[in-house]
Amino acid sequence: MKYLSPSDASQYLQQKFGLRLSPKSLANRRCLGVGPRYVRVARRWPRYTEQSLDDFAELPDSEKEIAKRPRS
Repeated sequence: MKYLSPSDASQYLQQKFGLRLSPKSLANRRCLGVGPRYVRVARRWPRYTEQSLDDFAELPDSEKEIAKRPRS
């Protein structure tokens, strides 16, 4: 199984599905828990599998969007 860095995952999503998500956008989605599934290598570096990216890209657009939080 091949693991992709956030930079490589961003390129993979762009090339295969036309999704434009920067590595920073992937990081934001990781924090919010709404992005593609990932694993941490050595408890530090997030890595994605091609399968998890494929599954994420096939979700309906409404499930990929981040809900805006109300300001307090």
